Amino acid sequence: LSSNELNQKGVVIAMEMGNVPHTIGSQFLITLSENNGLSDLAYGNSSTDAEGKKSNNSVRYFSLGTVAEDTQNILSKLNRAYCDDDGRPFADIRIQRALVIHDPFEEDPPGMDDLLR
Repeated sequence: LSSNELNQKGVVIAMEMGNVPHTIGSQFLITLSENNGLSDLAYGNSSTDAEGKKSNNSVRYFSLGTVAEDTQNILSKLNRAYCDDDGRPFADIRIQRALVIHDPFEEDPPGMDDLLR
C-alpha cells in the first residue's frame, strides 16, 4: 500500500502482531479517518526511532479491501471508542458480520501462502 492508500478512510489491513513473525492475519486494522498517521507504514518509507535513528519499516501487512458501505456510521462509532495509550480499546469490539462484495481473485495470488505463514 502507498502512503496515500494508507491515509484513506475504510481500508482493511491485516498485519503482523507486534512484528512477531508468522502472525500476519492474527491482527488487522480498519483506517477510521483520512490522514490518520499511518503513512509511515508505507513500504519503502523510513521512520525515526526514539533515539533519532532512521530505520526502514519492517512491519509486514497487506490490504484485505475497503469498507464499501457505512450507512450506519460504524467507522465513526469505532473511532469514538475509548482507548489506552497504545490505541487498544477498553471495550471488547467485535465484527459480527462482513460481506465480501467482490473477490477479484479466482485463486489466491502467487505468494499468498508464504505471506500467511
